[in-house]
Amino acid sequence: MILYHYTSAAGLHGIVASPSLWTSHYRFLNDTSEFLHGWKIVLDAIDRRGDQIRDISSLAWETVALFRQHSSEVHGFVGSLTSEGDLLSQWRGYNRGQGFSIGFSADWLLQNAAAQDFDITPVLYDTEQQRAAADRAVTLLIGRLVEGTDEPEGARAQVRTWWPHALKTALVLKNQPFQEECESRLVWVGSFLAWRPEDTCLTSRTCSLPGLSVRQSRHQQYCSSSQ
Repeated sequence: MILYHYTSAAGLHGIVASPSLWTSHYRFLNDTSEFLHGWKIVLDAIDRRGDQIRDISSLAWETVALFRQHSSEVHGFVGSLTSEGDLLSQWRGYNRGQGFSIGFSADWLLQNAAAQDFDITPVLYDTEQQRAAADRAVTLLIGRLVEGTDEPEGARAQVRTWWPHALKTALVLKNQPFQEECESRLVWVGSFLAWRPEDTCLTSRTCSLPGLSVRQSRHQQYCSSSQ
């Protein structure tokens, strides 16, 4: 399977020369409402299970409330890919009809992502699937709280380590009108205290870029530079 990334000529040069795929902070996406959509679904799932969380640990619920107030302390970075390599709306939306569609081997992406703490996850557009994904995320938190820990403030620690998972879940939930994009998202979520710029790009560490393919504009000839 090939996943595609739409970019400008400068972006193409940077990817080939690095070779790396850079991600963007979710707060600086072209459309910030994309994140707000997913985050609301996750928060709604938390609220639906709020009584259960409070019954297990009032400290856990207080920590959830604290993180909701200071969510900007968590850094999440996103890169967009699609299984549609020649989609008119993508040329129009990202490159104004110019630029390049770059194809990557999905196996290569998954291999390098796993080695560098990235997730590559298909975006969910269906309302019921989104709600189910958010519910699974909250169920994971509840399971951790029930399991417990020997730490004096173990419930707080459980929420802290779970919160990045909640953010990752929100980042792959997108409005249904965008379903034609067939998007997958490359996601990295950093610590609460600090992140390094080099943590926000997926670099080819296990092999050189295999099967790299380039499609220039929607109507020009497809060319390949695979090994």
